[in-house]
Amino acid sequence: MKRIIFLVLWLFVFGLNYSFAGERDTHGGAYVFCPGWDGSRTEAGTPTSFDDPYVALLDLWEGETFNGYKYPLHDFASIDEILNRIEKYVDKDFFEKLKYYVHKVNSVISDVGYSQNLDILPPTDTKNGFIKKGCKVEGVALFQSSPSHFGTLYIDMPTYHSVNTLYATRNLPQRPFNQRALIFHEAIYKMLRDDTGVTNSVVARQITANLLATTAPKRFFSKPSYVCADKYGENSFYIIESSSNKETYVWLINGRSEAVHPQTYLKFDLSFEEFMQKMPELKFPLTGRPLGSDLTYIYRKNGNNSGYELQSRGSFELVKCHKNSINK
Repeated sequence: MKRIIFLVLWLFVFGLNYSFAGERDTHGGAYVFCPGWDGSRTEAGTPTSFDDPYVALLDLWEGETFNGYKYPLHDFASIDEILNRIEKYVDKDFFEKLKYYVHKVNSVISDVGYSQNLDILPPTDTKNGFIKKGCKVEGVALFQSSPSHFGTLYIDMPTYHSVNTLYATRNLPQRPFNQRALIFHEAIYKMLRDDTGVTNSVVARQITANLLATTAPKRFFSKPSYVCADKYGENSFYIIESSSNKETYVWLINGRSEAVHPQTYLKFDLSFEEFMQKMPELKFPLTGRPLGSDLTYIYRKNGNNSGYELQSRGSFELVKCHKNSINK
């Protein structure tokens, strides 16, 4: 009996920081590694044999491959310098929120590669269907939230540093932007989880890829927006003003406790102000489900308890909306 009690106490006291199974808010950051190497590494994490190296944060590789985005990969810009570039393209309230999350994530980094001699497994929440031929996705970072504080970003530093050493050992220009981009990915993903309860990184990667690109108009949060979610994140969406100020988009994130297709949105020929006054019915089409399984939300006005109600035989909390800013 004493042995059992001791084991439980040991797991609670010493295993708490690294026991993540079953916790919803545990998410990783992934890189695409295509170095043409045989899999062997030095103790410092550098591949020992390779021909044509390529490595990129998964977000950036997807942005390059599927959207034609370009990135200043050889740029040694700091976190704040990158934020300054983004500021002029996005809504001021969203920017202040993004800046808070970026600085917060950057302040809670913990090394588990050198100091703890641990590897981080490839993340299971990427939901990516494609990868560059001959390459693989490697887990480099893992963010673990906590009920008592913001959370911790664990980074496998040997692999993280190999993003640059991979090129340096071939006398090729380094790509430090690849490393800075990870912080933005983790910040945006954490922000989305806090806002909407999103359970995979698809939307976060789309936003990160677009905001960091130098050759693309900023598609996300360039105008004022509202976050709408129930208190469990089972149903959540963003209401976003269009760049023309003549339309409003509603972007569904979670529906009936499940992540939906990342391009599930509605367009209304209403200005943002008109939309917020009318709060029209929302009927989202869904993919991969039986016909007739659309999600319909109807706004119920009831003072401080107003919000969108999912039309369903099941019982769900009311979806309430607030301004997308750091001060809700």
